[in-house]
Amino acid sequence: MGFSAKFRDQAVGMLMPMRPVMARSMFGGCGLFLDGIMLGLIVDRTLYLKVDAGNLARFEAEGCAPFSYETEDGRNVVMSYREAPVHAMMNPDELCAWAENALAAARRSHTKTSKRIRPAPER
Repeated sequence: MGFSAKFRDQAVGMLMPMRPVMARSMFGGCGLFLDGIMLGLIVDRTLYLKVDAGNLARFEAEGCAPFSYETEDGRNVVMSYREAPVHAMMNPDELCAWAENALAAARRSHTKTSKRIRPAPER
């Protein structure tokens, strides 16, 4: 896993109309945070957005693949993130609408007992 710094900067730039989106390197990828809540992640040159029962059908209807990874013992783990639609990556307004939807999912899954992550600034 890894991520392209150029792609990260482009994605964050497209999401700026939402408010300042912070990017934080983590686990070989990059997490995207707004108001201390992780709404997406970047792995390689792919943006994944948070999904839950409230928005999963919309992502599935667009054919957006889930984010998954293989553990050291060979298990495949599927996370609650889906690829951003390709057409949304071409239009900042559309991408922001999808990201707002992902932020709503992230807020729904965010519990009162969980700590908000304060992303460290990118260097």
